[in-house]
Amino acid sequence: MIKVFIIDDNPLEHIIVDKMLVKYTYPLETVHSVDARSAIRLLQENKQNAFALPDLILLDLNMPKFSGWDFLESFSTIEHSLIKHVDIFILTSSLNKHDIDRSAKYPCVKSYFVKPITQKIIQDIFSSQIS
Repeated sequence: MIKVFIIDDNPLEHIIVDKMLVKYTYPLETVHSVDARSAIRLLQENKQNAFALPDLILLDLNMPKFSGWDFLESFSTIEHSLIKHVDIFILTSSLNKHDIDRSAKYPCVKSYFVKPITQKIIQDIFSSQIS
């Protein structure tokens, strides 16, 4: 089973991603957070519990108070303490080349995708998880 952690401040985005993931044939479990700061806390609290940690994170960059960039900075400081490897896939509305280049500086970020999520994006994400 692949555990997916969706971090986006827009609850509608969670619904859209869930509906798209239902079409995917592999067994999935989704966890949701509309607050990136609480998502970091959840990861820290479960850093030694492989079953509670996600296999991958779908991360929005543009969120109030504690942005996706803040999340990436915090994640960079804790990822070495996690009992298992977690890949991050950016799923954001930003087409800004600076954002794309900046995200590439984080080794945990595997790909950068622009919303809306499509079946092709899902295939790209999960082909990297299954191979």
